[in-house]
Amino acid sequence: MNSSKKAAYSMLIVLILVIFSGAGFAQVADNSMEKNDSKTFETPSAFMIDESNLHCFRDMNCLKNDKTIREKGLKFNFNTNSNADHYILEGYSPNEVVKAKYNEQGRLIEAELVHINIRMPREIITHIFSGVYSDWQMVKNERIVQDFDVNTTEFRVMLQKQDEIVVLNFDKDGNRVHPFAGL
Repeated sequence: MNSSKKAAYSMLIVLILVIFSGAGFAQVADNSMEKNDSKTFETPSAFMIDESNLHCFRDMNCLKNDKTIREKGLKFNFNTNSNADHYILEGYSPNEVVKAKYNEQGRLIEAELVHINIRMPREIITHIFSGVYSDWQMVKNERIVQDFDVNTTEFRVMLQKQDEIVVLNFDKDGNRVHPFAGL
């Protein structure tokens, strides 16, 4: 890659170097969640990367040119190693982690976006707290999106009751699925 292209990609870093921020909101989905409201959960709109800008993260040129991305004040680190045949994007905040790999032309190779302690969809909350786990407390949850594709969204919920911990996994529609790595 020539030096002018590398300089252009390096400019992307300068364009979006502001720290992540977001407001927290207590999660209350129904009366069964009120006992779990001691934990603060984020609403999806409080995150820097959401459904409104997810598509733009598939291509570095979109990131560089999108006004709303710059206005949200996203902070990312890109590797700019002159010997690299790809770029790595890493961004984070207390409730948001993104890691992505782009090819030399700036197109997405792979990515994972994790939102931590979010306001869960009503279907998942109802499933959890109207059944076997009605007297458990949600201590952590994650929404995981692969390759910035909303159709790959999965949810991971950690519940605790005294010394017992259980992790439940759900697809984007709120259906239970087999466990996947992490949490």
